[in-house]
Amino acid sequence: MNSYKFSLLLLTIIGLMVVGCRTNLDEEQDLQQQEYKIYTLVAGQYIHEGINLLTIEDRTISPYREMNTSFDFIQYIKEQSPALAQETADHFRSKNNQQYDIERLLDIEIDYVLIKREEFEEIIHGSATFDEGWQTFLDTHSSAGIMAFSRVGFNSDGNQALLYFERGCGPECGSGIFFLLVKDGKNWKIQEKIPAWNA
Repeated sequence: MNSYKFSLLLLTIIGLMVVGCRTNLDEEQDLQQQEYKIYTLVAGQYIHEGINLLTIEDRTISPYREMNTSFDFIQYIKEQSPALAQETADHFRSKNNQQYDIERLLDIEIDYVLIKREEFEEIIHGSATFDEGWQTFLDTHSSAGIMAFSRVGFNSDGNQALLYFERGCGPECGSGIFFLLVKDGKNWKIQEKIPAWNA
């Protein structure tokens, strides 16, 4: 192969690599946009009269880490909702192997703040009693409590999604919920809510 043909081949390979990287980047950015649309939709379920501020944990959570268990949540969800696609479940698992920062990209109708888990723990454990600590948090941050989101798993068509969500609202008030969502046109809709735990 002469140098001209080699150079042409090399340029072609580099061009294909650049296009591939650009495509992957575009896909990742689109998934992030869809992820925050889902966060917005779910957070909006807890906005009602008298709530003017939401407090959201600034890092993603995982059902396996939060509950310190090896329980097969995916199998449990499939038993409750056979509509869950395996590829959605697999993507959910892979996305939640580590924590990620939550950015201020939610588009909700009221204000919200991001809080570090350590700051939250200091507040609720910083009073004389656990109940008083929770009351301090609810009085100073949000009467809706604290919310936390996992990463979102998607299917390859981008029209099914799985999210794990937690909300703490008092010393004996809270829940963990899996949300199975479907995309209808440009909008996401909650198809099913599968409870993981309740307090």
